[in-house]
Amino acid sequence: MHYSIPEHTQFSYHIYDEKDMYPLWELQRGNQFISACRKSIIVISRGERNRFSGPDYRNASISIEGKIYIGDVELHVSIKDWN
Repeated sequence: MHYSIPEHTQFSYHIYDEKDMYPLWELQRGNQFISACRKSIIVISRGERNRFSGPDYRNASISIEGKIYIGDVELHVSIKDWN
C-alpha cells in the first residue's frame, strides 16, 4: 500500500534507498497515515524485522478504516518497485 506522510510530520528528509525506510518504520506505533486512495491507516504494531529473504517485517498489525489486518510488510521507495 502506498501512503503519504501527514503534513504535520516532524520528519523531513529524502529517502533514496529502501534501507533508509527501516528506521522510520521502526518508529511507527499509533501513527496515522492517509493512503493514496484517501483511507485512514493506523499502525498498531510495526512487526518484527526480517533480516532474511522475504518481506521486510513480519506479523505487523495495522488498521485501515477501522478494520485490523495482521501480516507482513514490504517497504519500497517507489511504487514502480512493485512488479
